[in-house]
Amino acid sequence: MVKLLPETIKKLLSRPVTIQYPKKKPRIPENFRGRHIYDKELCIFCRLCEINCPNDAIKVNKEKKTWEVDLGKCIFCQVCEEVCPTKPKAVKLSKAYELADSEKKNFIIRF
Repeated sequence: MVKLLPETIKKLLSRPVTIQYPKKKPRIPENFRGRHIYDKELCIFCRLCEINCPNDAIKVNKEKKTWEVDLGKCIFCQVCEEVCPTKPKAVKLSKAYELADSEKKNFIIRF
């Protein structure tokens, strides 16, 4: 017990390691991968994003011209953006990170 006392006093007098989220927002790293941004006007519906998605999180319907991503399945690996052949890319990952929700249906984003 006596051995822990100096360490306890040291920690009490030092600055906290954690930030006071949500009052203070964290600094987002340069290469952070967040929520998808999809531009239907740029998409050629080639389905490369769907085919290459390792978690089967993307569904593309070429006939109906729809695109959807299940954020519950997505691992934010950025493969969908890398394989997109259009210039500029039809799908990109943003820096949006506050994606928590209590309803599972809200994790499926349809465009």
